[in-house]
Amino acid sequence: RVAKLLKMYGYHVGMAFQITDDILDFTATSAQLGKPAGSDLKQGNITLPVIYALQQKDYPDIANQLKALIVSNEVEGNVELAIQLVKDSGGIEYSQKLSDRYLAKSFEMLKKLPDNPAKKHLYDIATFIGQREY
Repeated sequence: RVAKLLKMYGYHVGMAFQITDDILDFTATSAQLGKPAGSDLKQGNITLPVIYALQQKDYPDIANQLKALIVSNEVEGNVELAIQLVKDSGGIEYSQKLSDRYLAKSFEMLKKLPDNPAKKHLYDIATFIGQREY
């Protein structure tokens, strides 16, 4: 039972970490990231905020414009525009809410674990991920 709870904790906290990393690629500065903002998209990595933006039915112009940049390999020269399109689509907010849900599930797993010193460290890790800005 403990092993299964730890596995589920790791899965949920790992998902939250990755989604937060995807968000930061659009919201953090180059100095904070240690790499240029939008670098995932420039490298052709389609992350959750981008997937959300591309699937937007409420903002078809945003989705179409972003899709055109990606398909034509013109993201590199238009990275600021691509970042703004993702932000305008609500992709950042959607991704943040999903990350928060994964974190909440990781905390649920921790509540079910027996109390010991390691549990506090796992709690601290999840809390850090939820507050991460770099």
